[in-house]
Amino acid sequence: MQAALKHYRQTHSEYLWLHILAAVVLVFTSVFWFVLPYFMIHYGKYTTNVFQQSLLLIALYTIPSIFITLHCWFINFKAALRWKKSYPKECVWRWSLRFQFITISIVVLFTSVIYSSLFIIDMIR
Repeated sequence: MQAALKHYRQTHSEYLWLHILAAVVLVFTSVFWFVLPYFMIHYGKYTTNVFQQSLLLIALYTIPSIFITLHCWFINFKAALRWKKSYPKECVWRWSLRFQFITISIVVLFTSVIYSSLFIIDMIR
């Protein structure tokens, strides 16, 4: 398992730029989800129509979620392929799913920290 985690860390280090880009997307959309309703409630009687709501849903939830999910799958699959080269009898999909579970845990932790921070900032304001 230690050797597998070494491949996992090396692959993730190589794609650090992709992680930073995904983190920026995640932070931007998280902040925007907090700012948009606050702006709409406190500044006037602005209402959105169904088209605008659909566009916001796609722009702020679907596209970033797909981007983050695909970037995770891409990097984890590359790590599993690298593991497969070292240990040919191992199953690529098994290790890819294991790596994906580790990544999902990290993303959930990162997202909860962002949302908790924004919630605390909003309560202080």
